[in-house]
Amino acid sequence: MTPPHLSLRRRLPGALGAALAVVLLSTVLALIPTPRDTAQAASGSLFDPGFIISDALFFDGTALTAEEIDAFIDSKNAGCAPGRVCIENYRESITAKAATSYYGCSAVAARANATAGEIIAAVGAACGISPKAILVILQKEQSLITSTAPSARAFAYAMGAGCPDTAPCDVDYAGFYEQVYYGAKLLKGYTLTNSNHYTRYQAGTTAQVAYHPNSYRTPATCGFATVDVVNQATHALYVYTPYTPNQALLDGGSDACSSYGNYNFWKLYSSWFGPTRTSDSLMTAAGTSTTYLVTPDGKYAFGAFPTAAEFSALGTVATVSSRFLDSFPLLGTVTSMVKDSVTNDYFIVDRGSKIPLDQCSGGGQGHLLRYSCGAAPAMTTAQLDAIPSERPMSNILRTTSGLVYALDADGKHAYSGSAAVLESGATWPEYATTVRDQVLSRTPLAATLIADGYAATAGDDIVFRSGSAYGAVAPELWALAGLDAAFGTPKGMPAASWLAPESTELSGLMAPEGSATAYILRSGGLMPVDVDAVADAQLDIVEADLLERLPVLSFELELPRFIRDSETSTLYWTDGSSRRSVASNADRDRIAERTGISNHTMTLPPLAIEVFPDGGRLMPPGDVVRDASTGRYWYLDGVDLRWRMPSDRAPEFTTAVIPTVAASALQGYADRGINASMGLTCSDGRWMNSAGTRYAISEDDARHLMPAIKFYPYEDSTCAAMPVGDGAATRLLTDGQGRYYYVTDGARSQITSGALRDQLITELGSPVTVSKATLRMFPIAAANLVP
Repeated sequence: MTPPHLSLRRRLPGALGAALAVVLLSTVLALIPTPRDTAQAASGSLFDPGFIISDALFFDGTALTAEEIDAFIDSKNAGCAPGRVCIENYRESITAKAATSYYGCSAVAARANATAGEIIAAVGAACGISPKAILVILQKEQSLITSTAPSARAFAYAMGAGCPDTAPCDVDYAGFYEQVYYGAKLLKGYTLTNSNHYTRYQAGTTAQVAYHPNSYRTPATCGFATVDVVNQATHALYVYTPYTPNQALLDGGSDACSSYGNYNFWKLYSSWFGPTRTSDSLMTAAGTSTTYLVTPDGKYAFGAFPTAAEFSALGTVATVSSRFLDSFPLLGTVTSMVKDSVTNDYFIVDRGSKIPLDQCSGGGQGHLLRYSCGAAPAMTTAQLDAIPSERPMSNILRTTSGLVYALDADGKHAYSGSAAVLESGATWPEYATTVRDQVLSRTPLAATLIADGYAATAGDDIVFRSGSAYGAVAPELWALAGLDAAFGTPKGMPAASWLAPESTELSGLMAPEGSATAYILRSGGLMPVDVDAVADAQLDIVEADLLERLPVLSFELELPRFIRDSETSTLYWTDGSSRRSVASNADRDRIAERTGISNHTMTLPPLAIEVFPDGGRLMPPGDVVRDASTGRYWYLDGVDLRWRMPSDRAPEFTTAVIPTVAASALQGYADRGINASMGLTCSDGRWMNSAGTRYAISEDDARHLMPAIKFYPYEDSTCAAMPVGDGAATRLLTDGQGRYYYVTDGARSQITSGALRDQLITELGSPVTVSKATLRMFPIAAANLVP
């Protein structure tokens, strides 16, 4: 049996199948935590005896092509001495090597007159040992890379393979090609699980490594180092050369117990190829931009998020050959959620730490976050152990941008406070978990949680909760109604996390189901109004809970009445079925006087006013107006009727200046379809209209004036628009130009006698002035009918 202190370059572990890159890395990743730092220079203070080189770099069998190896040798060799053979001009015809599962190497093809680069590249690819590592071993063993006059023995035992510390080198493995092949397969073989030496300096264990062969003497003159062997590459190097540098060597000096082998390997590799401390879990192919997370099952590509920076605890990204990286099957894309391949525990990896989840499927946090349980990269326990742990994920999540959410089956909810979360049925945790916003990008935004009796807003409508009901109120209406008194100041919420709960818009007129009272939200709170009075308005039926906390005013809205828009100051009249604009305060006062209502005007918010359909304009009853589009004159009867008015008869109805109005101003008035008449039938009797003044007329006199003058029924407000004149109207008429007439049974007789005229005026009273058009409506009497 080989003594424990001997270099085990002659013997190999038991066989495995053709275990190449994927199998090796799977074993490695199951054992290897991340290196303890990511920066390295060839300084002894940075040498880590437990992590000499990463597995990703050491076992990258295609790290260099033959041409790149030869070019590298040329760059390091100053030139061969005359007549000597150096590695830069070395040639050898190599024999074929069959694949061997015993050593874990694939076949090597025969090749004539091969260069050193071609030999190293072929062996490295076959056994999965990096050509860079082989170049370093050739240099540390025989200085072959830089020597300008190497000896024949240097080529014969180039890798020091088959050369134990206590015996001559084995001639069966002499020769440059044989040495490179044998040394590479030894290094590969030590990593196979059935190897007799697999447990020597085993990866993932703590081992006693000698400083020097004298450590084994009796009495020992040198000691041992306690080394935490991190990975398979370090394990293989210690089996190959079972010594570690002592402190004297690391401090830049040396003593009788200093051994250089593995220290020189590390120092040469660092000097020639850069840091050896890269990650065995994070890799990228040379010349490409994609980084991968390598697990026992294969590799996952990093996308836009998460990036390899989130997994930085696994170490510096290793740059390897495309062929080596291609040996790992692509399984998908890295997500923030990963799982332990052994325990099936799930974690969120974020900002360099891992956050344990309660579970994934079955309503677990992974499912709530909307990650795919099956697509989560399966990492080894050792890999996950290398990532610092935070406390388990809370159901309250805070993002790095400052957003805060409660997590449940619906997704991520913003919330107004802890009471809102508790009322949702969740518990209030001891702490919140902070993650990047992107971690929650898969999680749907759910309705904001608002506690009963509270309100919140993201700048648009203010949403409040009363019992189980949610209401939404425009900010200006909220302020006008003073709802802070009922719900407190609304909590401002970030727009990015806000999703308004399904709410009833409190925009104006509303009533609980079956209630006889409706309400309008206005200054001070809810103003009651009789439901029957607003039957035609836009009445919203709401839940009773919705109005429970809102203040109710002590007076009702009496209709009809005047209202004013709080924003535009537009004046309206409403009877509950519609709203009619009023042009001025003067018109309001005339309308109020003629319709018998108060001119008191109530200010309401626009949303409250808009519940009443637009009914056009309202003008004072009894006014005469002219349509701007047609030139036609109209006599306004009450608030919703109009009579046609021939232009030459307008003076019979008014002495005021007749305004011209837009056609739209008349949309609220129904056309009676006939001309207005001087005769009026009002609720208080028959009257004659003369220049806007009405005079009572007896039934007998009215009978004589018909049918030329019709006594149509008019609205009381129209009648009220005309002042009552002194005296009464009779059958005595005048054209206002000195001619007088007397009407009998619908026919007119002109009065030509001044004495008779004066007598009739004395007996009957003042004549009624009519237009010529009206006079023409009376036929001339066949005989003088004047009494």
